[in-house]
Formats: sequence, structure tokens, C-alpha cells
Amino acid sequence: MKMYGKGTKTTRYRFLPVPKASVSMLCLGFLFFQSSAQGVSTSVRISDWGIGDFSQIRLGQLSIVHAPAGEELRVQALYDSVFYASEPVVPRDRNCVTVADFSTPFINRLGGSYAVFQLGGSSASITHPSEPSENASLMVHYSRVAGNPSGFWMHLFNSAFPRFARRYFDATRSSALHIPIRSNNRVERITLKIADDVWNEKEDAMIVGDLNKYLPRGMIDTAWQTAVIPLAALPEQINSARLATLVLEPVSPASGAFELGPITVCSKDAVRITGPPGKAAHTHRRENAMWIWNTAELTENKKRADVLIDFLRDQRIDHVFLALPYDASEHGEGVNIDRPRLAPLVRSLNAAAVKVHALLGDKDFVLPHSRSFVLNSMNNIVQYQRTVHPGEQFYGIHVDIEPHLLPGFNSPRQEWFLTNFIEVLAACAGIARDGGLIIGADLPTWLDAANELTHLSPEISRQGVIKPAYQHVLDLMDLVVLMDYRTNVQGDDGIVLHAREELRYAEQRGVRIFVGLETAPLLDETLIRFRGAPVNRVTDGSGQYVVLSPGEDLLSVSLVSGAEAGEMLKRPRIVVWPVERAIPLPASRLSFARSGIYQLAQVVTESEPILSQWKSFAGFAFHHYESYRSLLRK
Repeated sequence: MKMYGKGTKTTRYRFLPVPKASVSMLCLGFLFFQSSAQGVSTSVRISDWGIGDFSQIRLGQLSIVHAPAGEELRVQALYDSVFYASEPVVPRDRNCVTVADFSTPFINRLGGSYAVFQLGGSSASITHPSEPSENASLMVHYSRVAGNPSGFWMHLFNSAFPRFARRYFDATRSSALHIPIRSNNRVERITLKIADDVWNEKEDAMIVGDLNKYLPRGMIDTAWQTAVIPLAALPEQINSARLATLVLEPVSPASGAFELGPITVCSKDAVRITGPPGKAAHTHRRENAMWIWNTAELTENKKRADVLIDFLRDQRIDHVFLALPYDASEHGEGVNIDRPRLAPLVRSLNAAAVKVHALLGDKDFVLPHSRSFVLNSMNNIVQYQRTVHPGEQFYGIHVDIEPHLLPGFNSPRQEWFLTNFIEVLAACAGIARDGGLIIGADLPTWLDAANELTHLSPEISRQGVIKPAYQHVLDLMDLVVLMDYRTNVQGDDGIVLHAREELRYAEQRGVRIFVGLETAPLLDETLIRFRGAPVNRVTDGSGQYVVLSPGEDLLSVSLVSGAEAGEMLKRPRIVVWPVERAIPLPASRLSFARSGIYQLAQVVTESEPILSQWKSFAGFAFHHYESYRSLLRK
């Protein structure tokens, strides 16, 4: 969300980064919970985290889940070292640095995100052209109401990095900013604003001037022109060695649209760089998919099954991931498929032209002791497939194994978890294909990017090849559902940005990707981060502190006030850190349960043409049947 205020010299805005992995780690490390007037606390098993000496922890994240019965504290991440990935090399074209060519939606070539801002009743949106054009790369639509501003902003630093690790844009060796622009159908006036790191921290940007005065014809109209803004024109208060944010704010008319070409920062002798055209959208039909978890009810009640069939037909659902009921206490034999009950439901779904994927999943399936259960379950599905009538057969098998939900995943043991994850997927893929079935899997969005805390990409080795974990998954699967649980299309926490790398790699591998959206109710959270060496005294009695108290088998974790932390430090083996940052994570950013079906439909409509630029985009997958039905009834 961007917040802009009034003023002639500055424009206030607020960037609220939300970690990619947050929704994926809601259950990490939670064993039991207690609350008291002094704070909140929980305990985790020491053996889960792979850390021998907890005083050596240098990075951690907790989560306060705001549940109806009271606040719950959960441990999400503990690391005994801190690493940071290197910044990307800034691409140069002749005498220019290409800041943004809009070839990848909502992220520029510096790794910086871009989006729109709006205040009050004003609005703005971005359109990435679906057909190639000589110069057009991006269109910004805007509407201003009662003087409330709206417009476009872009970061000039890698948005994935924390504040203290950012590398801001150094323009001291350049002479001008080049912005190709044209209006949609009228004369426009747009104010250019810019922020360095200091003004960015203040959530302000300073006015550079009216963009018209930097154009050859002196006005923005329907013909392409390049605004050449001398960097000498930047306000004296702006440090050109640490540029952070670029803002374009329309002044007139009250509503309109303008297009931007590739934005560059150039030397004196540079010629205008227009860059590549936009990428054409593919015209294949979008399909829809849905998870179904209440299979047992559907097999026992034909009326409920009939309601399901009508619902899938009305909502144009093409694929369902049908959960196979099983007893978690069973060991070794695998999921027992009740053919007399299951086959009629599969037959009805097939008759309705719905492709049925047998859904098999549990976070524990990644653990070595569960391997025989998983593989026996796969073989049971193949055996079912061979013994039933063709009209009762599955289209494929879908595995939902989420190791990130296990305690200790975000710790020095992460590579072990991911290695076992890839191994079990490889074994499942082999059995499915031998049985003539396609194989698919659920995948979190954040395996393609640097870890939100360590800023290192989760890479593992398989058969002598080291690459990001998500690429290993896509190498093994025919179909993947990307759990892209966000409710915003644009920006650095938007649906498109989270899906782009998986879609790009899947296109190379011939794999189809469904982009998953959440409709189930979730709880609000507050993320608590701490880093560095522990402290031996409390300097802020009113602040918040994280306290670790190791026992023989359990680690007690508490979030307390500074006064209580000071008292606890008097006890032996107590380790304490001040809270570095508390980040609100409202459930409305992850699920459409509160915003409703119309918001979901709007997001699907807005994101589909952008996602369709990749051939690998199959459509959307909605989680899940029962919550989606509830959304329709609201």
C-alpha cells in the first residue's frame, strides 16, 4: 500500500515489504503455547534445529498469530550465521545503464519493484501490453479525485534486500535520466519526483519538475518522445550516489493514461535506447483447477457429490486434486484406496469432463521414515488405475508435500529437508509415469528467490547438478501448482512477481504451471525479527526482547518486555536479543476470504493477460472447494 500526502515540495509514500515465505511458515516449530501478563512464549525441540549452542544464533524470526482464543507465539527461523547474496550486476548498453525495460512485469533490471500509488478515491493501475509494439513497454492508467494523488513509482535498488544490505543506484558517473513516454489520447502534465536513501527512509520524494520541460516538443502527447532529465537538475538535497525511488505523478487531466518505454541513465554522448518490445501473450485457453479435501463426505453422500459436479460445471473447473482419505496411523502399507466408494465419484467427475488427479500429501512425507508409506501409496494408485474401468481412472497423481511446514526447516538443516523433498518427488514421478499417469506437485513461490532472512537462494545438488530447488522440482514434474497466495497483482509482493521465475523456467522445460490462489480464512500475524550477537544487558526497558532458555530436550522461546528480559538475564543459560523489527502480516494480503469473490474475479482478470505471456501458464488453481463455495455465498 502506498500512502501519499499533500505538499508542494515533497510527496509522502510508504513501502511495506512483506516476506515471501511468511504464509508458508505459519506452523513452524509450534509445540505448545502459553500466555501470561509478562509476554508470550512457546517451546520447540532442540533436535529439530541443528544448532548445538544457541548463544551462537545470529538470525531468527518468530510469529505472533492473532488467534480468537489469544495470541500464539511460533518459531519460524533460527540460524547460527548470517550470509548475504551479492547484488546483481547492473546491465549496460553502450553508454547507458538500463534501469527498466519492463520485460519482466513488476520488477526492473536492478531487481527493484515498481507499482502504482493511490490515495483516497483516486486510483491507478498498470497494463503490460499483450502485443508487441515498437516502443511501448508499459501503460499507466490513473484517475484523480478531489486532489488526491495517484501515479507510478519504481525502486532503484534490489527490493528483496533488507535496509542495511541495500545497494542504492549510483548515478554520479552519468549525466541524464532518459524516459521515453507518450500519452494515450491527450496532452498530459506529469511531475517527476525522486528520492535518495535518506528521503526514502522518510517515506518522501522531492520534486524534480514538470516532465514536459525536458521533452523535445515541450509537452507529452500521443507521439513518442524521450524526456532527457539532466542529473544536475536534481534537488541539492538529493544524493545522486544513492538514488532510491523514481515517482511519476500526473497533474492533469483528472484521468488519463500514459505509456513508458525503457528507462535508462546515460552519459553525455549516449543516444536514446528504446530496448526490446513487449512480449506477446499466448492465446491458449486458460484452465481452472481446484483442491478437494472432503472426499470422504462426497463418497458417502451422493447428493453432496451431485452438488460438487454442478458447482464445478458452473465455475468452469477443468481439473480437481481429489484428496485420498487415509489413516495417518497406518504405516508401511500406504493409503488404502476404497475402490467401491471412490470409483463412482471419479466416474461422475470424468463424465462431467473434469480431469481428476489423485491427491496425496502430508508434510511428514518428506521424512525418511515415511518413504515406504509414500511409495506404497503411489503403487496403490497405479494398481487402482489398472483394475478399474477407463471411465473410473485418474488423469494423474498430485503430491502435496510441504517440508517448510516442519519445525527446523528454516535452520542450518534446510538443505537436508530440501534434498529429501526432491528425492521423494523423484521416486513418485517414476512410479506415476510407469503407471501411465502424469505427475504434479504443489510448490511454494519462494523457492525461486533468496531466503527472506539469509538472502541466499535455496540450492541443492541432485545427480551432481547444483541448482535452485524449484528447478529440480520442475525438472521432475509434468504439472506444478505454484502456491502464489497473495491478493495483489502488482508490486514486489504481487502475484505476478512471485510467479515469474517458475513460469520462465517451466517454459524452457515444457512444464505446465497453475497459479494457486487462496480462499480459505487465515489469521493475522505479526512477524518478529532479531539478528546479531545476543546482548548481556537490557538498554531499553520499554522495548521488546526475544529470550531463549535451553533445557535438556526443549528450547523455551519468549517474547517479553525489556524489564522482564533484564530480570531473566540474571538466570543461567539465558540468551537475549532485542527485537529488530515487527512486521504486520494481515491475512487479507494472503487470502480472498475477507475481500470476497468479486475481488478474486478482478485479480484473476487483471493478472491473466500478464501471466499468459509465458507458454507454461496453464491457468489458476483455487484453494479449496469448501472455502470457495463459502465465498460465493457471502
